[in-house]
Amino acid sequence: LSFNARSIVNKLGHLEQLILGHHPHIIIITETWLQAGLRDSEVVPSTYKLLRKDRGSRGGGVAIAIKNNIKYSVLKGIDDHESVWCKITYSGKCILLGGVYQPPNAQPDYLEKMNDYLSQHTNSRSKLIL
Repeated sequence: LSFNARSIVNKLGHLEQLILGHHPHIIIITETWLQAGLRDSEVVPSTYKLLRKDRGSRGGGVAIAIKNNIKYSVLKGIDDHESVWCKITYSGKCILLGGVYQPPNAQPDYLEKMNDYLSQHTNSRSKLIL
């Protein structure tokens, strides 16, 4: 499940309804607008782990909520990108999973850096979810 929240704090009720209605294993949320002082447990139920990259200023931010029963490892992201990356193992398959937000004022080389990152972390048989 993926959605652009434009402030997840203001849409926690909607997120709860999505979780109860669809039972997603993974949720990618862009434009979270989260601040460092907000605990993960205030955003997602305890049945999920939350990987997040907060902008640190107004707007932006990205998060991935992963059900606790899914094995994953967090990957270092791209320094100047609003993105969260992990590799998950599910049904015996390894999948590169990325939550990415490209702001309107992104640098001209934004997509080039993204392509370089993907080239480093994937091969021709890789499964990728963005």
